[in-house]
Amino acid sequence: MELFLMSALGISPFLLLVVGFIPTKKPKTIRQKMAPGAISFVLVMAITLALQLYYRYMYDFPIFPSAQDSRVNLFILCFIGVILLFVGIVTHFIGRGNPHLHNPIVANTVLFMIIFLFSLLFFWFYPLGQKWEYAQILNRAKQVLTKYDPQTNQEITVHLLYSGRISSGRGSSPNPYRNLFMVKNHLDRPVQAQVMITAKNQQNEEIEVHESSVIPLQPGEYRMVITDETDLNRSVWNRWTFETWDRIADYSYQYRYW
Repeated sequence: MELFLMSALGISPFLLLVVGFIPTKKPKTIRQKMAPGAISFVLVMAITLALQLYYRYMYDFPIFPSAQDSRVNLFILCFIGVILLFVGIVTHFIGRGNPHLHNPIVANTVLFMIIFLFSLLFFWFYPLGQKWEYAQILNRAKQVLTKYDPQTNQEITVHLLYSGRISSGRGSSPNPYRNLFMVKNHLDRPVQAQVMITAKNQQNEEIEVHESSVIPLQPGEYRMVITDETDLNRSVWNRWTFETWDRIADYSYQYRYW
């Protein structure tokens, strides 16, 4: 839902711009045609910039995606650009000599606007929607882990905060379940902790076992469990403990610390 809302917010100024150029009975100047789209674009960018700064300040999320995510976005953007260029070339040859079918200025402007729109979606609005989703998970983690009172005398506890599919927005193929575990230190001294998590499905069948890297923890601190499947080159809001093709219904864990 968050990704859809951010995408809709990003597209809305361009839709208003298109609406502004729809012919009406009363002639409009270029300024009058562009005014609704331009004003809404400035407002949307101001609002989303405030949100970006909020997530930067509250959650330490970088403004822009990581280098790895940016490369993926740039590759998709180039692919879209090649398709649009091909369409533009075909349209040029079909409508050549007939200005009613093909206006080069209008065609180039439309192509530029489409590329600009997808650039904003991939590098600004879509990551902002992901930050929104991930921040909600972190808020839930804070509520659970700050109020958690272990019934046993466990020094180290592990908690599953999220197991679900997050839409990629780039295709209809199903995504794996992304799972976020966190570990908390209940001791009154700093420790180096390591955990092994056994994930189970609804039939209580073991689906995956993962061992974490060594996690430094201060007294009362909780941190994300990092395994060999955690891609630290991804953006912060795209990092997960590990992925599974089945939803995790239950889990067990072992731990050691020193």
